[in-house]
Amino acid sequence: MKNCYLLLTSLLLLTSTVLFGQNGDTLGITPNTVPQFAPNNQLTITPITGGWIYGTNSLAFQFSRVAQCYLNDDTSSVIGVLSFIPKKSKGANNVPDTKIVFSVSNLIPAGAITYTTDVPAVITNVRGPGPILGSTNYFYDEIDTTFVAYNLALFPQPISVSAEVCVIADFSNFKTNGDEIGFMSDNVGNALGQDLAFHYSTVQGSSFWSPSNFLFQDALDNNIALFPILRGDNSSIGFFNPSGPTVNGIKAQLFPNPAAETAQITIETSKADEYFIDIFSLNGQLISTVNCGNKAVGQFTQDLNTDGFSAGTYIYSVRNADGGRYSKTFVVSK
Repeated sequence: MKNCYLLLTSLLLLTSTVLFGQNGDTLGITPNTVPQFAPNNQLTITPITGGWIYGTNSLAFQFSRVAQCYLNDDTSSVIGVLSFIPKKSKGANNVPDTKIVFSVSNLIPAGAITYTTDVPAVITNVRGPGPILGSTNYFYDEIDTTFVAYNLALFPQPISVSAEVCVIADFSNFKTNGDEIGFMSDNVGNALGQDLAFHYSTVQGSSFWSPSNFLFQDALDNNIALFPILRGDNSSIGFFNPSGPTVNGIKAQLFPNPAAETAQITIETSKADEYFIDIFSLNGQLISTVNCGNKAVGQFTQDLNTDGFSAGTYIYSVRNADGGRYSKTFVVSK
């Protein structure tokens, strides 16, 4: 095992410039690639031939999963994953039913490793994704790569998470079948050095999580467009402060839930920024977007007109201009 880690360390030091030129081995770190999670006219998509699409990798590093983790201060239930996938490509073998496996775990104190040329060579007390708590399959034909479309994968049942949470995308089945998939990531530097994005690496038969920013030598200080969808609060009586975990520095609560003709969303933020609310159907269709304007740190309330909505379950997703996003379900009753 130690020799495996030493080999990986040596490869990092010797091949870093080559690493970024290979298909499937990064999140898209070239200059002027995707600057934000949210679609707008500033976005550019790196083509598959540019080398930023997961699915193939001929190096010693065999990446098969990525994870985006979030710090928060509460427990909650995750009902699904919201992801932005702008590219997919079928391999020459044309294998049917290729799938991504979306999962959720807690972020634990010793879930990942880093390495050093010093002794000891392996540092194991690095926070990273813990044991998988629940998963769902999302098949190739389901993936919508339309520029304004998010992919919404629901779990068979809500998954209870404590405090910090990780969203995992396992694309090993894509790699096995020669298919490719590209996950959106935001601009380098937007992760503010928090190292909450992870790659799952396999070297000489040993597998482990490592912070992406460390693995690529301070070149991937960004986030992956993988977002947890939280189960909404049943708040029909009274008006409450936002509850549940803080995700990307945002916390929100819709009242009343279920809603009829109108509702209000109380939003608590830790960052002054421009804020928006996206409304999605459960098949991932973006129904409407509300511009809340520039907001200071603290709480604000936004009215939401639900009169034209059919009865059913929806997702409200609060985001800021810097790429943070907080998603929760709500119900419209008629």
